[in-house]
Amino acid sequence: MKNTFLFFTLALMLFGCAKKENNDSTSSSPTSNSYLDPTTGAVIGSFTCSETESDSEVFEIFQLGTTNCNFYCETSDGKLSNSECYSAWKNGETNLNYQFIAKSWTPLNTVHNSNTVYLYNFTPSDYDNVSLSDSNGTFKSNISIKAWNRIKYSHSTSGDNITVNIPTSNNPIMSKFANIKTKWSWAPHNYDPNQTHANWWTNFTGSALRAYYTMNYSMAYYLSLDSFQSIIDNNSIEMAGANVLWHDSSWSTYDNNSVIVSRMRDIDAIFRIGVVHGGVASGLGGGDVHGVAPHVLWDFMRSNSWSSLGWNGSNIWLHEFAHCLGFSHSSNMTYPQSAPNDSNIPNLVQDSVVAAYNSDNSHPLFPPGNGQDGIDCKSNLAGIECDAGRSMLKKYEYWHLSDDFIKNHYK
Repeated sequence: MKNTFLFFTLALMLFGCAKKENNDSTSSSPTSNSYLDPTTGAVIGSFTCSETESDSEVFEIFQLGTTNCNFYCETSDGKLSNSECYSAWKNGETNLNYQFIAKSWTPLNTVHNSNTVYLYNFTPSDYDNVSLSDSNGTFKSNISIKAWNRIKYSHSTSGDNITVNIPTSNNPIMSKFANIKTKWSWAPHNYDPNQTHANWWTNFTGSALRAYYTMNYSMAYYLSLDSFQSIIDNNSIEMAGANVLWHDSSWSTYDNNSVIVSRMRDIDAIFRIGVVHGGVASGLGGGDVHGVAPHVLWDFMRSNSWSSLGWNGSNIWLHEFAHCLGFSHSSNMTYPQSAPNDSNIPNLVQDSVVAAYNSDNSHPLFPPGNGQDGIDCKSNLAGIECDAGRSMLKKYEYWHLSDDFIKNHYK
C-alpha cells in the first residue's frame, strides 16, 4: 500500500458455479451446483449463480453484468477438471475470477472444461487469422476476434492445454507482444463486496477492468525493455529485508540488481487485481495482491495526462508491484532512501515511460487515448456518478461482482 505496507490474511469461503450445458444456449435462471474433490468425491464448495450473457456465440466482456461463474473448471460429473482451479480453491482462492485470467505475454487466452472452450481477447485491439489447437492438432482456424470480446466453442478438448496461435506478420501489436519477457498473469478479485472498509477494493466496473488490463499489458511491455533493465542496473538499490518467500522458497535473498529484473520478469504468479477506493491510498500491494485507485487508471488512459502532466501512474503501479516482490518502504524500490540509495526507482520508471511516449506516440504497447469507454470522470471507474457533492463512499450504482448484478447504493 502506498503510505502503509499491508500483509493480507483473508479467510475466503469456497464456492463453485453452475455448469453450462454442452450447447450454446444458456438459461438465465439461477442454478446451483457443488464442486467435488476429484480424489475423494467430497463436496468442497457450492454456490448459486446465473449466466447473464445472451445466447449469441460472441460476447463482449467487461460490461456491467458479466458473470462471475467459472464454468470451465467443471466437468459434466460436477468435478473440477482443471488442476489449477482445484489447487487454488482448495486453499481458499474462490473469489479469484479465473474466467478473466490474462497472461502478460499474450493478448488472447482460453479457458475450458471438457466440452466448451472460451477464447478471450483482453485488449483494445482486434486480431485475425487466429487458430486454436489441442493435443490432436488445430480444431479452429481463421478466427477473427474483436477487442474486449469472447467467443465460445463447443469442443471436446484433448489434453489439458490449448494453444492459441496469433500471426505477427502485418500486426504491429503482435510484433510488440513478441518482445514481452514477463511470465505473470492476473485476474479480478474483490475483497470488499459490501464496501465497508475505507481503503479496500471497491466492486469493479467494466471500464475499470479495461483500463487495468491495458495498464498491466503496457507495464509488462515496459518491464521487458532494455530501458527498464538499465534503470535497475545503473542505480544503487536497498535490497536488505525483502521478503521473497511468498512465491518461491528458493528466493532467499536479492543478491544483486540483475536479480530484481529477472524476478520481475520471471515470476509466474497470478496476481489478484482490484480497484482501491474510498480512502487515501492510491494502491495496495503485497504477495499476489495488486491494486490501484481510479485516478491512476483514469490518468493512464488519457494521453493529455502523459503529455501535459508528465504523469501516468506508472510509479504507483511499480510501487505496488515492488511490494509484491517483497520490497517494503525501507527500499528505494518503493520510496527513496538515504544516499547512496536515494534514487526514486518508481519515479525513474514512470519518467522513462512517459518520455518514450512523448518522443514516439507508438512506443507503449497500447498508447493512451482520450476518455475511452465514454467515462466522464475518474469516479465513473468506481461506479460513481460525477457529482462532486457526493462522498466517494456513497455510490449511486455499482457492479456487485460476487452475485453479478447492479445494485443501487445511496448511503
